[in-house]
Amino acid sequence: MTHETIGAIIGELPAVRREGEAYLLAADHEATFFVGAAGGMLPVGKIHRIELRKEFLLLETLKRERFYFDYADVVGMKIDLPEPGKQSHGAGFR
Repeated sequence: MTHETIGAIIGELPAVRREGEAYLLAADHEATFFVGAAGGMLPVGKIHRIELRKEFLLLETLKRERFYFDYADVVGMKIDLPEPGKQSHGAGFR
């Protein structure tokens, strides 16, 4: 995936706040990125902060675990949204 593709997908999500190069997902949203490697695919889940740097992608969990990837290695992403009827508290309210 490219910088632009990831930005476009995240930009369409409800309750996402932009902070510079980073996107902060609401507490009731969660992202999983699928990163390809020669031997298979690695899912990187429970992501709440996504930073689109010029040369690489930075993913961060609520526990402040950080993962760094080249955009070319990201093959997909999954976004878990809240159940219908449940109100989102907005990005940054954790």
